[in-house]
This record gives sequence, C-alpha cells and structure tokens, in this order.
Amino acid sequence: MDCFMDIVLVQDDSSSIPHSLFGNTKQYMVDFTQCINSFDDRVGAILYNCEARKEIGLDEYTIGDLGLEADLDYLMQQGGITRTGPAIRYMRDTTALTWRNGARRVAVVLTDGYIQGYPLDDHEAEANAARDDGITLYSVGIGPNVNSAVLLDIAKIPPNVFDDTDPCALYDRILQDQCPGNGGGNGNGNNGAGNGNGNNGAGNGNGNNGAGNGNGNNGAGNGNGNNGAGNG
Repeated sequence: MDCFMDIVLVQDDSSSIPHSLFGNTKQYMVDFTQCINSFDDRVGAILYNCEARKEIGLDEYTIGDLGLEADLDYLMQQGGITRTGPAIRYMRDTTALTWRNGARRVAVVLTDGYIQGYPLDDHEAEANAARDDGITLYSVGIGPNVNSAVLLDIAKIPPNVFDDTDPCALYDRILQDQCPGNGGGNGNGNNGAGNGNGNNGAGNGNGNNGAGNGNGNNGAGNGNGNNGAGNG
C-alpha cells in the first residue's frame, strides 16, 4: 500500500478519570485496534498525568498481534494532575515513539478535557505545533462529563472530536482523512455492511440489515432501514 499510518493513542490516566472509566477506555483502545483493516498500519500508546510516558512503541507490534491487545489491556493508571500540553509535546518526539518515514502521522488524545495547571498547560499551542509537524490530531471524550472546549482545542475541527462509544467510527474518520482510496469501512447498526469511500469501498450500512453504501469503484451499494437491498 502507498498509504500507511502510525497512530498514537495518548490516554489520560490522571486522578480525574475514575478507575472503572479508565478500564472502559482501555477496552475502547483494544476495540479500536480491531477496527483497523491494514497490516501496514502501526499503533503505539502513551499514558499521561502530570508527565507522559511511552507504554507501547510504534515499532513493537503489527496489527492483529495479540500482544498489542494484551499490552493495552495491561496499562496501569497512576493518577495525579492532568497536563495535556506536555503529553502532546512528548508525543511529537520521534525518538520516543519511532515514527516511520513515509507514514501518515496520527494522534488520538483520550481525555475528559479537565486540565490542571492553567495557564502553564499549553495544550492548544502544542496541538497546533503537532499539526505543523504533520501530525493529525483527534480527540475522544472519556465519560459523560467532558470539557468540550479542550477537546476541540486538541482536534481543531468538530468532525475530529468523538465520544467513547464507537471506536470504529473514529477509525473510519482517520482512514478517510489519511488514506481516502483505501476505505474498507465498518458498519453502524445491526448487520451494517460497512463504510467505504474510494476504490473497492465495502459500503455503509445503517439500520437493520442495511446493505451498505459504496462510493467509488466497486462500491457495494446503499441500504438504509430494515433489509435495504442497496443501491450500487
């Protein structure tokens, strides 16, 4: 493939994240890796509170390796105050993560958005600096009570802000942004066939047994509602 991605998951493990919610977020990250449909992509992970620390390097696992899922599941929460700006700055460091030459660089910050250390925490400036370095940022709000303004500061645009309910929707957005010709897609609703844009897109199914929506060559078709047969 001429388009491949390095994706870094940057997870807030500060004390404002309840322990049970931290566990749910780990499962979200495991589920996110299962949405990825390219063995050429790589996933790394950083945890942060007042300081950031690398947990999984981009050079450690390939997609589908059970060791990646096990290591994500084994991540341990430390607690402490929340400093998102330094975590983004740490993520930009190529020596910390081993970014690959030629890879599309992506970072996903998973946080409730509550930051301690204003005005010292410069999360917006650090996010902009990451974008200047060619890294596209997405944010995922953890839990029901989030600071939406901070999530938008990180991601820059509303379509790059997500909640913690649908990891495949996040991956689909990343894939369409970074590698629009390689859309494999994932389904929404019961038996959705998936969402694909570009060549060989599998389609997007919404509702029960929706057959899917394909844009581009070999699109599978569009079905919405119960037993929609689809439009090719």
